[in-house]
Amino acid sequence: MKLYAYYEVEDARTNATTMKCFSVNEQKHTLGDTSITALGIDLAAEYQNVIGGKITIPSKYTNGEAIKFISNFSDTPGITKVYFLDDAEYIAITESAFDMAAADSKLTYFEVPSSITHIGKNAFKACHKLVTCDLPNTVVSIGEYAFGANSTSDTMALVMSELPTNLTALGAYAFYRCPNVTFSSIPAGISTIKEWTFASCNNITINSFGGNGSALTNISEYAFRTAGAKSVTTLIFDEPLTTIGSKAFKDGYLGVTNITTHSYFGRASEDAFETELFDDSSRTSSITTNYLPKS
Repeated sequence: MKLYAYYEVEDARTNATTMKCFSVNEQKHTLGDTSITALGIDLAAEYQNVIGGKITIPSKYTNGEAIKFISNFSDTPGITKVYFLDDAEYIAITESAFDMAAADSKLTYFEVPSSITHIGKNAFKACHKLVTCDLPNTVVSIGEYAFGANSTSDTMALVMSELPTNLTALGAYAFYRCPNVTFSSIPAGISTIKEWTFASCNNITINSFGGNGSALTNISEYAFRTAGAKSVTTLIFDEPLTTIGSKAFKDGYLGVTNITTHSYFGRASEDAFETELFDDSSRTSSITTNYLPKS
């Protein structure tokens, strides 16, 4: 049996407001290595695809029980802004919650509750007009394609300056084709940067990988393809980093003239390392590589 939570939202059919729109039910989701059962919220079926404008999502069911999951708003392309009440205790925006791969999303603003710890796979996939979605430092995982574009012809409008400091898991394609993000560092808890995670993020200034207490051991292939601001001139690869995938920086970081590293990462020579990194033998002669002493 579905329960209902009530809050005023706009109705695109009538330009009026309505009170009955959210359905609440018990849901089970796996967050990291833990399976959690709690109340989750989505739009009642009769309001999907007709709700427009801004909405405020309630934080509790009518009996006072806190709602923990945000789910299944993917059939609501008319929503423009999402707000939450101050007492929200949400812990996850679940898989495909606002996935607009099959629709022309109008969502531009999403107020992430300070209690959120997980952003699920495809959570905001193809929300290409979403500009503001500031993530609190409580977030520990961002899933595959969470903010990624749906295709090479789509570009995301997302503006974000820093990743959450407590982040430990970051999915493939998480920020694919997000040219307006300006990240300057990788959180220390990240051990792997997966394939295409930051591809076409050409205004990021991340230039240091590993070192200073970092858990980073692996950068996958194409992780930074066509990424990196031209202002970045040096890349630093430090321990505990042990693996860099072939073509990890293909067509990216075009301003780099210096690399500081502690190894070839399995390459037979310095030239092979630089060539495979950028997939461009012509760049080798313009890059100086310096080697760090082993710790």
